[in-house]
Amino acid sequence: MRFFMLLAFFCAAFLVTGCSTTRTVVEDSRVPKSTIDRTAPEVVIDQFGDITFQGKRVAPKKIASAVASAGIPKKSKVRILVPENRDLDVMGRVAGYLHLAGYGSVFLTNPKASADIKPPASN
Repeated sequence: MRFFMLLAFFCAAFLVTGCSTTRTVVEDSRVPKSTIDRTAPEVVIDQFGDITFQGKRVAPKKIASAVASAGIPKKSKVRILVPENRDLDVMGRVAGYLHLAGYGSVFLTNPKASADIKPPASN
């Protein structure tokens, strides 16, 4: 009985303290990888709250029908580019309309890169 309790304790400790992290990869496989830049946004919200899809202005209520008419299948993630000073109200409306139509949304910002290059020290 004592051996069984000790074995049960170690098994429980092993199961509880095992690897408890998972890695989630979000990938959308609606088109072949070679034909599209997977980081390019599909919907753009500018700093004034205007929404564009494929270069044309779209009202928030019409974004889901525009995405559907472009042939993007339901349950896909739609990439939305937002500015740094984003309007959360517009973002919520766009994501809500897409969600009601069966799409997911991923918000992107323009990546920033900077370098501080110093000249080499001269002797």
